[in-house]
Amino acid sequence: MPRKKSLNLVIPEDLLRQFNEVSAAFGHGKQKGMVLSAAIAMFLDAPPPKQGQYLEQVMRAEVREGVDRLMDHARAQQLLEQATHLALEKAVGNEPSQMRPRKAAKKKGRPQRGFK
Repeated sequence: MPRKKSLNLVIPEDLLRQFNEVSAAFGHGKQKGMVLSAAIAMFLDAPPPKQGQYLEQVMRAEVREGVDRLMDHARAQQLLEQATHLALEKAVGNEPSQMRPRKAAKKKGRPQRGFK
C-alpha cells in the first residue's frame, strides 16, 4: 500500500462548504482525502489554461470571502457607533441637533506679526 502524507490546508470557506457537500456523497468523512486526491489529479491532468481558470475561481472566492468579512466588520462598527451615539444622547437628555460641538472662542490678545 502506498505511503500517505497528511496535508494541512487553508481554503476559502465557500469552497470548503461545497467540497464537504460533494464529498459527503462518497461516504463517511475518511473519503474526503480520496475526493481531494481525485481533485488534485484532475487539476494536474488539466491543460494549463484550464488550471488557470481553476486558480482564478479560487482567487475570486478568497476575494469574495475577504470582502464579506470586511463588510461584516464595517456593519458591526456602524451599529456600535450608532448605539453609542444614541446612548450618549439619552444620557445627556439632548436632542441630536444640540449634540453638535460648539465653535471654540477666539482668544483676545496682542496681534501677531509675521517674521521678517
